[in-house]
Amino acid sequence: MNKNNREYMSAIRRLAIVYLLLAASPAALMSQDRSVLYPGIGATVNGKAAKITSVMFDGDNIQTGAGPAQIVENGSIVRVEPHTSLRYGSSLVLKCGAVTVTGRSVIEVNGRRVAGLNPSDAKFDVVNRDGKLRISVQSGSVSFGDEVMNARASISLPGAAGCENPVAGASKGRSKTLGVAAGGAAAAGTCLAYWCRSKEKISPSRLDGK
Repeated sequence: MNKNNREYMSAIRRLAIVYLLLAASPAALMSQDRSVLYPGIGATVNGKAAKITSVMFDGDNIQTGAGPAQIVENGSIVRVEPHTSLRYGSSLVLKCGAVTVTGRSVIEVNGRRVAGLNPSDAKFDVVNRDGKLRISVQSGSVSFGDEVMNARASISLPGAAGCENPVAGASKGRSKTLGVAAGGAAAAGTCLAYWCRSKEKISPSRLDGK
């Protein structure tokens, strides 16, 4: 098996582990004492490719790639969506991207803290990208700064500037490319039609009066 095949199989195994963990019982995962990262495809810790499991330390910078990752710590599970960057510590500082928290983990975003009040039933989403910050509570109660948000509550605020969704950006780029290509084709068609009309005007049959 060559190097490329080994790397591909390793990435597939990491992705399989992540999805198995996402489907596992939250109670079983919450029993862990140490904070552990289960990375997806393309995830890095401090700029280096993440291992299948990585113990987290204060100040670690996590960046997910094309696949989701998961952080499991005492009393909480944090699903880290693709193309998300955050810093680990007493709170998880969400720089850009999206997370879903089950339990009491504290998410810090734009200088404010979001936390589940009861680990047995709190579940919430925090999305910070495209210049927008959105917090949604799926279940239980969540504190956001000095406020308390209950189940099905949500709030939208301005998010971090320059924090764009790379997937959306790629789609825009493809759309722009297709638009340019379509425009070029249309222009070529117009030129061809004009050339045909011009050719028709100087046809010898017209000059002969036929």
